[in-house]
Amino acid sequence: MCRLVHIDKVAGNDHAFPAKMRRERFWEGTKMRRLAILALLVLALPMAAWADGIDLTNQYGTVWFSDAGLHARSELTQFATIQGSKGHFLGTVTYSTGALISGTLAGGGAFSPKHSSFIITGRGSWAKLAFGHSPVTLFTGSFIGPITWAFTGQQGTDLTYSLTGVIEAMMYTGRDVTLVMTQHYFMTKAQFAKGFGHVGVGHIRPRGGMSVPEPGSLGLLGTGLVSIAGMFLRKRVA
Repeated sequence: MCRLVHIDKVAGNDHAFPAKMRRERFWEGTKMRRLAILALLVLALPMAAWADGIDLTNQYGTVWFSDAGLHARSELTQFATIQGSKGHFLGTVTYSTGALISGTLAGGGAFSPKHSSFIITGRGSWAKLAFGHSPVTLFTGSFIGPITWAFTGQQGTDLTYSLTGVIEAMMYTGRDVTLVMTQHYFMTKAQFAKGFGHVGVGHIRPRGGMSVPEPGSLGLLGTGLVSIAGMFLRKRVA
């Protein structure tokens, strides 16, 4: 008798029941597709991060120099894949060297790493979103070995110079890293005589490869998501 009542109820609602089943299957399929796509993205991200590492770009600043050393401050325009824009920079890049130990300021030489400093600070809404607060110290450290100062030529009325050095720094994660920095400067002869110039485009990259974020944790997350997607698929087939 109970069985007959159940069949009657289903028969009496024969339009609503198939519609409900279709909705459930639709949402189940949608969830599975989203989960599978997310899993593939997460699995791909560590490989891309491992290959590309962190590339930082700075620009729009001022450099001061003398035989006693060099000091520069500029804007952080790119951090990994995050790109800033003029008027909406990502933070600041500040560094200083020790005294000139060889050559000349005009012709090129080398600065000492003694008493040098290096710091990259992230600021703005992107830093608050990514790290929970702003400002945040992204890298802090100092130069190791001689810092090369080179005269690279003249463009119109501007003299051009470059600075290249190796930096030992601590990353925002607490990890110790080694960075290679190349900076370009331009200035008029009158500005050079006063000991200052303008920061052109500069690049700061890891030496020997540095991944962000950690590939292992993202790989495990991606594997877990793929497994869950597989469970949904098996349930749907059953």
